[in-house]
Amino acid sequence: NGTGTFAVTLKTAGTKTVTATDTVTAAATGTSGDIAVGAAGISSTGAKFAVSAPATATAGTACNVTVTAQDAYGNTITTYAGTVSFTSSDSAATLPANSTLTNGTGTFAVTLKTAGTRTVTATDTVTSAATGVSASIAVSAAGITSTGACFAVVSAAANTTAGTPVNVTVTAQDSLGNTITDYAGTVHFTSSDSAAILPANSTLTNGTGTFAVTLKTAGTRTVTATDTVTAAATGTSGDVTVNAGSITSTGAKFAVSAPATATAGTACNVTITAQDIYGNTITGYAGTVHFTSTDGSATLPANTTLTSGTGTFAVTLKTAGTRTVSVADTVTSAATGVSGSIAVSAADITATGSRFVVVSAAGSTTAGTPVSVTVTAQDSLGNTITGYAGTVHFTSSDGAATLPANTTLSNGTGTFAVTLKTAGTQTVTATDTVTAAATGTSGDVTVNAGSITSTGAKLAISVPATAFAGIACNVTVTAQDAYGNTITGYAGTVHFASSDGAATLPANTTLTSGTRTFAVTLKTTGIRTVTVSDTVVSAATGISSGIAVTPVGISAPGSRFVVSAPSTATAGTAVSVTVTAQDSLGNTITSYTGRVHFTSTDGAAVLPANSTLTAGTRTFSVTLKTA
Repeated sequence: NGTGTFAVTLKTAGTKTVTATDTVTAAATGTSGDIAVGAAGISSTGAKFAVSAPATATAGTACNVTVTAQDAYGNTITTYAGTVSFTSSDSAATLPANSTLTNGTGTFAVTLKTAGTRTVTATDTVTSAATGVSASIAVSAAGITSTGACFAVVSAAANTTAGTPVNVTVTAQDSLGNTITDYAGTVHFTSSDSAAILPANSTLTNGTGTFAVTLKTAGTRTVTATDTVTAAATGTSGDVTVNAGSITSTGAKFAVSAPATATAGTACNVTITAQDIYGNTITGYAGTVHFTSTDGSATLPANTTLTSGTGTFAVTLKTAGTRTVSVADTVTSAATGVSGSIAVSAADITATGSRFVVVSAAGSTTAGTPVSVTVTAQDSLGNTITGYAGTVHFTSSDGAATLPANTTLSNGTGTFAVTLKTAGTQTVTATDTVTAAATGTSGDVTVNAGSITSTGAKLAISVPATAFAGIACNVTVTAQDAYGNTITGYAGTVHFASSDGAATLPANTTLTSGTRTFAVTLKTTGIRTVTVSDTVVSAATGISSGIAVTPVGISAPGSRFVVSAPSTATAGTAVSVTVTAQDSLGNTITSYTGRVHFTSTDGAAVLPANSTLTAGTRTFSVTLKTA
């Protein structure tokens, strides 16, 4: 009947029309009035969210994501009044809070943080079927110059031995920990171990690289990587425990710490430390240390162990000079060590046992001839006390010796002239003027007498103080040098003379071992002397002391009275008669104490009574009467 009703499904929101046209007569057509087509609601089948996002993003940098509520035909649900919830394949992303849309659409800031291909999803909080996922977003790490960019430095080992290389992996990362695969900078290496062997400045491949690092200093160490341009881009490894090498490792040694100076005979401390080639203490050292020294007299510790790789020991050096102390492992002979030079000085002159060593340049000398004596200040160990600043006083077993005045030494020693004068075995002693215990005596010096031809040589005559006229007395003649020493080798001939012209003297004669005793008979009373002289060396002479020659007593054979009287006298007139007591040699016996009795051929003479004499003589009055 020229009419029909049909079902039409419009899908695109907006003002739409429907037109009907005859298939043959195209002019026969007609169009409906406007039809306002609206989108279906969010709860309609196939409703969704269209999520529009950039194809790329930088981790940590916000990007805009647009969310549009759409029905199954892609029409914007402008009337959408629900709430959108956001999720992402990047679990670390910063997403908008649940939000509404305006006229079915909204743009939101999303910060993706994990490098890689990521998506953002929007879902209606009520109608979970209404959801939408963005296209893939290629999230790249931020550049090395971005805030917080760094290097992740990871050691392949938490422990290592000093000198053994260890691998360290360096990764360029942004502040969110994403590897900066396009890193094109240069990495510079440093370490808390200033002795470490580090890689040269290097690049990375795809933002990462593995390098060999050799740590040398024991302890907890780290390695740091820093961009050569962006200094803020840096990173430090975790702690790496560096252990010392063993005593058997190449270059292992002992460090020997000793004082720069020491006093001979006084103990000083020496510290021994077992070390690897890099100077690290080998705390686990369990070996045994043996000590030696350039001072062969030193008192050294016995073989010993160390504690935690070190030990301090008392060493007594005894020989002055520059000395060292050495140690070696008793098993690993290559592990050794020598101390620095130790300047060993002698002990002071006041120290116990310090003394002077007195050495004569000659074991024998002639009396009166100077001999050199060297005096050296030494400590108890025989070291010269070069710093001696005291004063030396000299004495000698020869009381007649000519000795140096009190004097100082130079560098602890001095040579002096000593003149010994007394024949025999003599010594010279040197003593400090303050420290009397610091003394020393030379060895024996044999002092020989000078010859008879030496200056001042003489013949000494020993005589009795008194003698009786006519009675032999002993006279001892000794050949002596100028200092009174007997010239035991005297081989000359002695000639005798006397102030008593009547004396009986020995003939010219020799001496025995420089001396001899002879009988001399003096005959003239008074003070007499005897003189001797060498028959060749006229200067070698000697005169005895005075000998008081007295007559023998009146009772001695030949003793008598000598009576002196005038040759004429007058009878009856007194004359003087002198009586003198004389010995057989005519010497007045001055010691006469007897009494003289007088007689005369004149029986009538008047004679003195018995009388004494005075000093052996007296004059008396005698009267002869008979012509």
